[in-house]
Amino acid sequence: MFKQSFLRAITVKNILYFISILVLCIFAIILKFGFTGYSFLSLCLLFTALIVFLYFMLSLRKNRITKILKIIFTILVSLLVTAIIIAEIPILNTSTKREKANSPYCIVLGAAVHGDSPSLVLWERIQAAYDFLSQNPESIAILSGGQGPGENISEAQCMFENLMEMGIPRERLFLEDRSTSTIENILFSHDIIEELSPGTKDFTIISSETHLYRACLAAQELGFIPSAFYAKTKKTMLRFSQYLREGFAVWVMWLF
Repeated sequence: MFKQSFLRAITVKNILYFISILVLCIFAIILKFGFTGYSFLSLCLLFTALIVFLYFMLSLRKNRITKILKIIFTILVSLLVTAIIIAEIPILNTSTKREKANSPYCIVLGAAVHGDSPSLVLWERIQAAYDFLSQNPESIAILSGGQGPGENISEAQCMFENLMEMGIPRERLFLEDRSTSTIENILFSHDIIEELSPGTKDFTIISSETHLYRACLAAQELGFIPSAFYAKTKKTMLRFSQYLREGFAVWVMWLF
């Protein structure tokens, strides 16, 4: 009986299910432990492997209950994919903005620091900040980001040192090194802007292309008038991972 059931289970379709699950898990492990910045994508791959496994289990038994479960499961997965696509639309719309900035202030949002060196994401934001400050010689930058685990210096300090090396004068750079979230980035940075120029509500936010929509939305909800200046993520896989993560983060922001 067991042998017959086992042989029935060995079909081309089920073999493809097994290979798909195996490949997804292998890639998830490679991304998690072999690269930096791909943790969320790794988690998504494992979640996809779980979905494929559940489809596989439901396909083993063909009766009315499993058919109903498969329909419900398919609807839920479809809703999840649709929700992500809906969130990606405004993210994509904001991701290529480099608005002509007349505001005298920009807030550069921090990202991970590896020891004393900027991560790839942070380096791209530093380069974007340099471009903005070069195009707007009268503007002042608020460099925003605290110090996290594994960071020898704060994200703000890392940006400051690199921009100084690139030739931006010290007097144009102000450090905000207490924040641990996007909302704190904006609030604490605006406190500095308020000290320099009381009543100022407008400023330019510099961040990764995938993060700009959520950052600008947070600023608007706090009563500010932000403009956007994006830092392009050059690695395609990393950019895809960031878009995916921001899709979920935007829904969290919309709902809560």
